[in-house]
Amino acid sequence: VWMRTQMRLVLVLVAALGLAWTGQATAQAAVAVAIQPVAKLVGDGAVRVIVVASCDSDHQVLEAHLSVSQDDQAISGMTGIPVRCDGRARRYRVTVSPLDGAFHAGDAFASAFVLTCADPPTCGTTEQGQDARTITVR
Repeated sequence: VWMRTQMRLVLVLVAALGLAWTGQATAQAAVAVAIQPVAKLVGDGAVRVIVVASCDSDHQVLEAHLSVSQDDQAISGMTGIPVRCDGRARRYRVTVSPLDGAFHAGDAFASAFVLTCADPPTCGTTEQGQDARTITVR
């Protein structure tokens, strides 16, 4: 009985250490970006896309943008994303106006990119996050 109790204790300890190690291995990325699958058609042929982004609070944004294209890139546009690095995932409503023509209801391709400085002000290390996907414009 004593040996079984000791063995259970060892197994519980090993399991706990394994969970702790797995939790560290799957820790949140320093920069994360996700484009929501549905976008909204707004005035003047522009499209509003929701982008969820996060970056560590000690980072500084160097570059953050969203591009959208439709009809084999015949219609396209790009704009900045006002990402704030505070360690929290935030939703940004980003409006992209086309360079020529107008976006329309249907499928479009969206790509988001965020580049941060991980150690400002020297910026010897950068981190990035990106997402690209087909979205549905409604």
